[in-house]
Amino acid sequence: MKRVKLTLPLLSLFIAALALVAGAAPSIVSTLELSRADFYPWMLFSAHLTHWSHSHLWWDTMTFLLLGSMYELGLFAVSGTLAQRRRELLLELSIAAPIIAFSVLIFAPAVQHYRGLSGLCVSVFTMLLLDLNTKGRADGDMVLRVFAFVGLGALFAKILFEALSGEALFAASAAANYTVVYVAHVAGALSPCATKLWGRGGR
Repeated sequence: MKRVKLTLPLLSLFIAALALVAGAAPSIVSTLELSRADFYPWMLFSAHLTHWSHSHLWWDTMTFLLLGSMYELGLFAVSGTLAQRRRELLLELSIAAPIIAFSVLIFAPAVQHYRGLSGLCVSVFTMLLLDLNTKGRADGDMVLRVFAFVGLGALFAKILFEALSGEALFAASAAANYTVVYVAHVAGALSPCATKLWGRGGR
């Protein structure tokens, strides 16, 4: 009998687990969240693991786990091993996390405390769309490329809605007592550009 090898998105699962652990320990959240008045360097990374409510945690963590797993397992990848995809995802998250945090500090001065994985979710979603476009170009499949550009258009329409309304499109942010920081989502969408430049510089 042929054995089936199970492939798991270990990095995505690990980060989702960290967010759940942070959510289960509210006493440490104030140490991890991005605080303008009481800033520490680790907050550039740890703030993304903290959330304002159980629903905020649920939406962000499940979305990240879905998108991260799709990227890590190479759903739209043209080439590359699982290990390579995992390194690419780790690089993207390592670059995107401080970019998003600094963007909030610089361009959203009214925000005193920042929490959430949503900015990183946007980063990974953008990377998936770039993969889809690359695959469409490699396969000569215009439909895939159209889907990629439609996805980018929908993403920026979502961010525009959030900027104008102050509400999350998919989650009830007002009911959960937090404000959507659309600046973090813009930074998340643009951060893959920095990742691509870094990758080229390392070759």
